[in-house]
Amino acid sequence: AYRSTDGWRTVEKFNPTFHLGPHVPSVGEDGVVRVNTLNHQTVVQPDGSVVGICYGYCVHDIVHTDIRYKDWDKYPHAFNLYKYSSWCLGSEDGGTTWHYRGCVPPLPEMGDEGWAEPGLALLPNGDLLTILRNGEGNAPLYFSRSADGGRTWSDPVRSRLNGQYPGLLAMSNGIIVATYGRPDNRIAVCLDGHGEGWPYEITVSTAPGWQGVTAVETAPDEILVIFEDQLWEPTRDDKKLIRHLVAHKVRLELLNTEEIRQT
Repeated sequence: AYRSTDGWRTVEKFNPTFHLGPHVPSVGEDGVVRVNTLNHQTVVQPDGSVVGICYGYCVHDIVHTDIRYKDWDKYPHAFNLYKYSSWCLGSEDGGTTWHYRGCVPPLPEMGDEGWAEPGLALLPNGDLLTILRNGEGNAPLYFSRSADGGRTWSDPVRSRLNGQYPGLLAMSNGIIVATYGRPDNRIAVCLDGHGEGWPYEITVSTAPGWQGVTAVETAPDEILVIFEDQLWEPTRDDKKLIRHLVAHKVRLELLNTEEIRQT
């Protein structure tokens, strides 16, 4: 792993240690057995600890996935693919050592795939918010929150958003941004500071991609949205697909409505 204390001008390589609690090795679509650790981003809490979120199988995951493709089971039960769980890890030493904190309630009856591809953000009130995919393709996106640093989580609530590989970004101006893809490369904007309403959705690009969308804040009221563009001719090198990434700047500014009315 790598970490930086100066905005990635310099980096330090180190070997983190993970204590994954109830997690057990997971079998992917490709049949490879993996031990899953952190997904997407990590955030620093006010007390200086670092939290991140993962997904895969836990000891309680015993319900087979229900994903269907063209009216037949995409993954027969003989494949031993179960509905995913998402859980939180915390670090008290700057990311060197990670310990299990808590799991998003599994609730396998709520979707076809379980809680997968979680994104994470620290809200202005100190709560943690995670966005979760549950299903195939342009899947429903859900939200769950924690008020105790990721040790306990609320039951996920379905949003009006759909997509895959979702992420979250809490901007310094109070706006919360959700990122997701397939189809298109999109962001949604929340103005309430709690992640409870997402009235605006923006298609940043219609370029076809596979691995979703992410964003970082580069200046006040400005984010850089990064996505994949498969319109470029992919090149294979030793069976590794070279992916072409594209970035667009997006300005998200909270306007003073009283000043607008006066003008």
